[in-house]
Amino acid sequence: MKNHVRIVRLLTILVSVGAIAYMPKMLSGMQPDSSFKTFVWLFPLYIAGSGVCAWLCAEGRIEISYILLVLAILSTVLLGYAVTLP
Repeated sequence: MKNHVRIVRLLTILVSVGAIAYMPKMLSGMQPDSSFKTFVWLFPLYIAGSGVCAWLCAEGRIEISYILLVLAILSTVLLGYAVTLP
């Protein structure tokens, strides 16, 4: 049963980290003189770091792991919205 929980946890983290695939869409939808360019280029590093930290703290502190994943998803949505602003 414990192995099943690890697989589900790993799949949850991988789905959350899959938001990195959204980066090219953000880059293509961004205005040429946008001030969010630095944030978009650092975005994959932040998402990957959140995934690694969520995996490392998943054994002992599952709540912190879920908080990290929710923050990663929310930051993906908000940055995606912010880059499309005029």
